[in-house]
Amino acid sequence: MCNISPWHSSGRPFQTGYGIATFAHVMQHSPCQVERFDTCGTIMDLVAFALCGHTRPTDATMDTTNAFSWGAFDSQAHAWPASAVSALGIPVDILPRVVRPGSIVGMMASRTTSVFANVIAASSIPVYAPMGDHPCSVLALLHVHHVVSPVEVAMINIGTSAQLSYVETPSSRPDDDENRRDGNSYSFEKRPYFGSQDLYVAAALTGGNVFARFVANCVQWATDLGVPSTASDGRMFANVIAMGLQRTDTALTCRPTFGGERSQSANNTTGQLSNMAMDNWSIGDMSAAIARGIVTNLIELLPKRKQIELRRRRFCPTLKLVANLKRAVCRVLGSGNALLRNALLQHFVQAEFAPNAVVLCRESDAAVGAALVVLQYGAPSI
Repeated sequence: MCNISPWHSSGRPFQTGYGIATFAHVMQHSPCQVERFDTCGTIMDLVAFALCGHTRPTDATMDTTNAFSWGAFDSQAHAWPASAVSALGIPVDILPRVVRPGSIVGMMASRTTSVFANVIAASSIPVYAPMGDHPCSVLALLHVHHVVSPVEVAMINIGTSAQLSYVETPSSRPDDDENRRDGNSYSFEKRPYFGSQDLYVAAALTGGNVFARFVANCVQWATDLGVPSTASDGRMFANVIAMGLQRTDTALTCRPTFGGERSQSANNTTGQLSNMAMDNWSIGDMSAAIARGIVTNLIELLPKRKQIELRRRRFCPTLKLVANLKRAVCRVLGSGNALLRNALLQHFVQAEFAPNAVVLCRESDAAVGAALVVLQYGAPSI
C-alpha cells in the first residue's frame, strides 16, 4: 500500500482496512478525489456534524474510541502523531479534533429538520460525540448484569468472528514498553475504554463462521453422495451440534484457522485436523474438535501475560456483583449469536472457564451502552 512500517512508534497496529490506511492509499493513488474536502471522519461523525449544523472544518470531531480504530492514533498522547501522519502523505490539519467519549460536540441546529426529516429540532438538545460500538456493547453488558467491578470479569463474544476482552486500569508503564512485553499483534490490542480505563481485546477471525461452514460442508457431502438432505438449515445445525455433544471427549484436535488470522504465524495461516485414529473422525468428532478449537484459538491469541490475568479473573474471589446469589460466582460474561445458539461452543467455553463461572448474556446493545456513557461520563462541554 505504501512504504511505511505497519507499526508506528507507539506500537499501534496499522495495515489495510484501517481508516488512516485507506486515506493514505487515496492520497497516494488518486489525491484528486479528496481535493475539495477540508476534513474527514466516520459516517457517524458526519451525522453528528450535520445534526449540529456545523460548517467549518474546525468543528469536526471524533471520539477516542473511533480515532483509535482508524489506526495510527496515539491514545497515550491523545493526539494524531504528526510525524506518522505526514509520512503517509496526509495533511495533519485535515484530521478531526479528538474528544473524550461523552463529550458534547454541539447543539441540535434548528435547520436540522431539512437534513433529517424525522428529527424534531430544538436548540437546547445537546449532541454527543459518536462512539465505537464494541466498547459501548461491553459497557451495556456489564451494566445489565450489575457488575460493580469490571476489572474482575472477562467477556467472550462468539458471533461470525470472536472476541475475548476485559477491562483494566491504565498501566503505569508506557505503551511501547507494554507492547514490547506482550508482542505486537494485529489480533490483540489495548483499546481506549471509558473512565480512563483500557479495554484489552483478542479478536479472532475464527468464530461461528467456521462452524457454519462445516455444517454447510456436511450438507454438501450428503448431496455429493446422492442423498441430499431435506432438513432445514436449523435442523442440520441441531443435528451436527447434537452429534458433537456426544463426542466432547474426542482425542481429535482441530486448529480451525481455515481463513487465517489478522496476526499470522506459521501455525494459523491454514487449518488442521490432527491426532486422527480409525475411530475418531466421525461428524460428531469433527464438530466437537472444531468447536473446542474455536475457543482454544481465541484464548491463544492473548499474549502469555494476559492469559495469566485471564486465569486470575476466572477464579477471582473478590468479584462483586449486586446482591444476587445466583450470579455471585460469575467470572465470564458470554455473548454473541453463535455462542448463544450453539450448545457445543457453550460446553467448551464452560470447560475452559469452569461451568459456574460463565453467564450467557443476550443483552449487550451498543445503543444502550452509548446512553450509559452520556449518563456516567458525559461532559458539560467540549
